[in-house]
Amino acid sequence: MGRGREKEGGGVGLPNGSSGRAYPSYSIWDASSVLVMKPVLPTFKPAGRDGIALDKRGYFLLEFTPRASGAVPAAGGKSNPGIAMWDDFVRFGLSAEEIGLVVNQLPQRAGVELIRRGQGSQAAELGEDPATREAPSSDIPDKVLRVQPMEHGAVSFDIDLMKDGVSVGGGTRYPQSVTVQAGEFEVVLSLLRSVVPYILGWSTMMDVDMAHRIALTRSGGSHRGDGGGGGS
Repeated sequence: MGRGREKEGGGVGLPNGSSGRAYPSYSIWDASSVLVMKPVLPTFKPAGRDGIALDKRGYFLLEFTPRASGAVPAAGGKSNPGIAMWDDFVRFGLSAEEIGLVVNQLPQRAGVELIRRGQGSQAAELGEDPATREAPSSDIPDKVLRVQPMEHGAVSFDIDLMKDGVSVGGGTRYPQSVTVQAGEFEVVLSLLRSVVPYILGWSTMMDVDMAHRIALTRSGGSHRGDGGGGGS
């Protein structure tokens, strides 16, 4: 059974050949929280005379937002479940390798725990970028994401602040938990698998290099000397 969900996309083939930004996302609404998933794409740098190379990897962003407790009056005498408290979001970014771990373990009914050490302050953005250097201070709690299998193919996504293995969360941001139903999780797995080549810059650079080679072929040029440009 599906709950409210949202997908946005685009950015290719816009009207009149114009270019613009797109904001793909997938949202799962649970009773107490909303989980929004969206890609953060990589950045590139010049390489060689006219090429590009990867500058910084992207990542897959999980954004947890609590919902206000209690029903909220709506038009026509109806009521809605608690509205999302969008200003109280918490973010956790997954690297390509962490995505691989989730995709590998969850279908085997094994849970995954990911920790951002020393990044568990109330600042929602800490722990967003998996490449962020971990803080050395032991006084700052860890931000912990747990993805756990449940009955009937469902999966729970839980985020909390932990210190010495004990929850120190509090307030509206921590802890949060979203149950992802079986059908929703199949969608999530599909998104996770498909996003990896994009956040690594692989798809973009392959497309650019393929277009370059086709242009060379059409112009009668040579492919000799073509090769990598380096990256991270």
